[in-house]
Parts: sequence; C-alpha cells; structure tokens
Amino acid sequence: EVSWDILQDCSSLKKVTIGQHLSVFNGGVFYGSNNLEEIKVSVNNPNLCDEDGVLYTKDKKMLICYPAGRTFKNYTVDDACKELSNYAFSKNESLKNLNLNNVEIMNHYAVNECRQLSDVIAPKVYFMYANAITDTKFSDETEDIILGKVLYKKASAGETVEVDDKIEAIAAYAFADNKSVKKVVLGKKFRSISEYAINSERDFRKTQQKISNN
Repeated sequence: EVSWDILQDCSSLKKVTIGQHLSVFNGGVFYGSNNLEEIKVSVNNPNLCDEDGVLYTKDKKMLICYPAGRTFKNYTVDDACKELSNYAFSKNESLKNLNLNNVEIMNHYAVNECRQLSDVIAPKVYFMYANAITDTKFSDETEDIILGKVLYKKASAGETVEVDDKIEAIAAYAFADNKSVKKVVLGKKFRSISEYAINSERDFRKTQQKISNN
C-alpha cells in the first residue's frame, strides 16, 4: 500500500512503474506531481492495471489517476469504468474535452484544477459530491450543469426552476450561487436531494412534485 502523500508534489516525476505486489493506491497519491506523464502496471498485478498510461483498478471499474502531465486535449474513459476516484483528474493543464462514458459515481475532487477543461460528457452519472468538479473552465463558466441524472449546478436567473424529468437527484450546493429562484418544480423521476442543495436562508416559497398527466 502507498500512503496518501508519499508521491505528492514530486515535480521531477515523469513515469511510474507499479510492480505486481503493490495492491492499494489511495486517491490523490500523485496529487501535485504535475509532470507525471505515464503510469505503467505489471500485468501480474492482481488489483491494478493501466490503460495507455492511465491507472485503473484491475477490472477497470474505477479510474484512479489520469496523469497530470499528459498532453492530450481529449480523453474518453474506458467503457468498463463506473467510478472516478478522489482526484482522478487533477491539475492537468492540457485536457479540454472529457467523455466520462459509463461513469456513474464521481467522488470528491474527481475532476479538480484542470483549468483548460471546457466540456464534460457524462450521460450515466447518478451520484456526485458537491466538489466532484472544481476549478475548471467547465464548472466555473457554465451557469447550469446537468450530468447524467444529476443537477449539479443551477446558477441562471429566474424565480421558477422546472427540473427536467430525467433528473433524479440534486447535488449539494447546486443552488449556492443562485439568488433569484423562489420555486423548484421537481420532475417525475426525482428521488433525492442532497444536504445544502437549497440554501435554507433563501426565500423558497414552494417546492412541488410534478404530477404526471397519465
């Protein structure tokens, strides 16, 4: 097992090779190692693997680390991946377009400080933490963000917000920057709202469930 911070902020680190006996990597283990370009894993490792220099769990269901020093502008997550680890994409200054493909869960700071990132496609996401995407062009400049089944951010003006029928959840602090909304109409498939999604200090006069016409 590698501890949380042993390989953080290693500016001279460009390539890492993981042997067959190392089994556990904590999220963010390479945080701040901004010149890291490639992570390779022994084919005999029973718990980890790499896909073109990107670190995954062996079954590829979780992406652990996309190296900060990779210079590609576009990246599509492997088809098998269902979850992004903490700090999975962190401090990469080249990535502009990210396709999360079949990812369903985005953990804390899953996409963090990738300041050139302007587009994220995530059709299958159903859960994400409030800080799942931070300090990116996409999260900072986009007023309203819906990823998969989650309303992640709603900053555009208007007293009434009608949540799309495909939305099942509202992320924490989704309305944090919204000063105008007074009413939220929830869609037919809505199932959960995270703590602090709607600031209790604001004057929300009514939140109602949309009723099917059927």
